[in-house]
Amino acid sequence: MDHNEYSNPDVDSLIESAYVETDENQIKEDYMKLQEILADEMPTPALYASYELMAVNKRIVTGKPKIYGMTVNVQDWDIK
Repeated sequence: MDHNEYSNPDVDSLIESAYVETDENQIKEDYMKLQEILADEMPTPALYASYELMAVNKRIVTGKPKIYGMTVNVQDWDIK
């Protein structure tokens, strides 16, 4: 989910390496390097955080919560 079209070949390489790597220590090292680059370049600064409390009747089946909001998958909800 890259809304700002961030591009960095080093980041791409580290993500790919961590994805295919089987050595746990190498994976950790890749993610540490990745985190350092992203912290330095900050491609998507966190300027706003929404904290919501929502309640749904227990007869409503909503599925798993999503990071994009409670109703992002409302089309999949059902009633018991």
